[in-house]
Amino acid sequence: MLFSLGIFRKQSGDRDPYPRCDRWIPASGQPRGVLVVSHGMNTYPPAMDEFGESFAKDGYEVFRPGFWGHHGDTEEFLGVTSHEWLEDAHRIHAEAKARADSLGVPLYLLAYSFSGLIFQVLSEKLPFTKRVYLAPAIALHFWYLPLMWLVRLIPWLTFRSIIPEGYVASRRTGLFSVLAMDFFYLRWTLGEGSKPAGPTLIWAAKRDELVHAPKLRELAAERTDWEFRETNVSGCTLPRRYHHLILDSASMGAEEFQRVVKESKEFLEKA
Repeated sequence: MLFSLGIFRKQSGDRDPYPRCDRWIPASGQPRGVLVVSHGMNTYPPAMDEFGESFAKDGYEVFRPGFWGHHGDTEEFLGVTSHEWLEDAHRIHAEAKARADSLGVPLYLLAYSFSGLIFQVLSEKLPFTKRVYLAPAIALHFWYLPLMWLVRLIPWLTFRSIIPEGYVASRRTGLFSVLAMDFFYLRWTLGEGSKPAGPTLIWAAKRDELVHAPKLRELAAERTDWEFRETNVSGCTLPRRYHHLILDSASMGAEEFQRVVKESKEFLEKA
């Protein structure tokens, strides 16, 4: 927990105060809502742009931000703390909400993997009208808990990321970032974010390597305003197929990507 809180790492007061890698994608026509499109851990934020541009074409003002450590700076990522990500979540929500309020439209969220976990833990403080989660890290495989015991023993370990080129923020990754994410996962297991936070649609592939799709389905079934839908990456055109990587046409296949976009839009627009 000490490492997760960043006690032995660089504190947020040392960071560059100006966010980098953030992008606003203007709506085509009259905006019908503001949509935050947020990335996963060690995922390069622009990898989410196909999702953002697809929604922008249909009238959504899209804010595609970058969490700290995901700007292509390896040392920055290796030294990231949970506190920095906590600050980012509040900054992202505040900027998007200000835009939504100025336009007089609802505020929505589409979050992938670790950012889905962060925004769910903070759901009572950072509200959205509706949420769409892509493989959110709120239900993990059985090996996660024993793995974390090992992580806490050797938190300084770094290694080469298996995330493919074009999607990875830092080719060199490390266990401090895992501990930073675990800070939020522990809060989730202790009940933070468990209260109803509005309609939520969850997408995940059955064979996801990191999140446990059956558990996500069970979580959705326990809540009246949550819904689970299964996706797949059978049409993936990358050199290697990753079931957790559900970010664009290349990782999912063009047809499946368009289905996820279409059904997610219908979910957001449903009364």
